[in-house]
Amino acid sequence: MTADHTQPPRHACAEPLDVWLDENVLLSFDGRVLEFFESSDARRIHIAHGPHIEFGENPASPKKRPRLTIRAARHSYTTWYAPSSRAGLEQLDATLREATACYASHNYAPAPVSGAR
Repeated sequence: MTADHTQPPRHACAEPLDVWLDENVLLSFDGRVLEFFESSDARRIHIAHGPHIEFGENPASPKKRPRLTIRAARHSYTTWYAPSSRAGLEQLDATLREATACYASHNYAPAPVSGAR
């Protein structure tokens, strides 16, 4: 099968979803890009990199808050979250995994760069 260099429609593989980790950090997935919005920083991971969430404990946290790690092909981001956010985060993880599988099943690949040597 040859790679299809066209882009899928913006929300072809998932509906938009926002989840607050706490009062300061928002995770937002638009169907193609997972974004982290913090008070002083923002990060983005494209669905082609296969982002997913791993849940864990955070014994070093003074408030014993649970932690999560978002892993992708070349990225890793670990932080804590409010326990009340767990259900939304589990939904986001399922959505990310489904969207990654959908994206991969369409065999989308980066277009060749013109003039590349």
